[in-house]
Amino acid sequence: MPHYLTAQVVSIEPLKEYVRLAIKAEPIAKEMRPGQFAMLSLGCEPLLPRPFSIAMEERGVLYFVFQSLGKGTARLASLRPGDSVKILGPLGRAFSEVTDMRPVIVAGGRGIAPFFELVRRLQRCAPVLFYGGRTQGQIVETGFFARRTHEMVVTTEDGSMGTKGLITEPIAAYLSDHRPPIVYACGPHALLHKVADLAGDIRTELSMEANMACGFGICMGCAIPAGEAGFKRVCVDGPIFSSRDIRWKDLK
Repeated sequence: MPHYLTAQVVSIEPLKEYVRLAIKAEPIAKEMRPGQFAMLSLGCEPLLPRPFSIAMEERGVLYFVFQSLGKGTARLASLRPGDSVKILGPLGRAFSEVTDMRPVIVAGGRGIAPFFELVRRLQRCAPVLFYGGRTQGQIVETGFFARRTHEMVVTTEDGSMGTKGLITEPIAAYLSDHRPPIVYACGPHALLHKVADLAGDIRTELSMEANMACGFGICMGCAIPAGEAGFKRVCVDGPIFSSRDIRWKDLK
């Protein structure tokens, strides 16, 4: 059940090209599951709240990893410890959590955000992480993930970290020789589409991004083409979708 409360900023720090924000919100932290998100607002301009994947929870504190790209995220990035934030969550559907075998996780750039908590909960299954970005500034917390995965493959388009190239190249090679129980992915839509194609009939769960104003299905601003026809709302029907559910040809 979602909770709406005024919470206090515990810490905020730069994380290469991103920002890591920690907020004390115990009721939400107790109930969140990997893949869910929260709506954050300062209660002033910009008026509408912003959706963010919950990266991780620890001792009643929620962690968010995001990029300062516009007015709303810039205001959040300027917060200081002790400041107040309005928060609604946890929202949306979570990832399925496998209990055996070795899952595959694919993250593109800031698409790493929902995988901190998932990797921590799945570390007994020793997942394999494929993590790509344009530059090394988009690859963060590699130590955290290396300690909790069987293998971590990093690529950057400019070759500044890991192997030079696109992350889809080592994914294709891996899936040609392995059949994991599930593939999890988050990142740009073009990456998710390619991962869905490479995975074929392997169970694949995608964390989809969309603009939204409410977070609980009223505004319809986050609808995407899904199912045989029509649309589904990312906020309540997702943000986690089966790759087979997305009508890629209609997704803008």
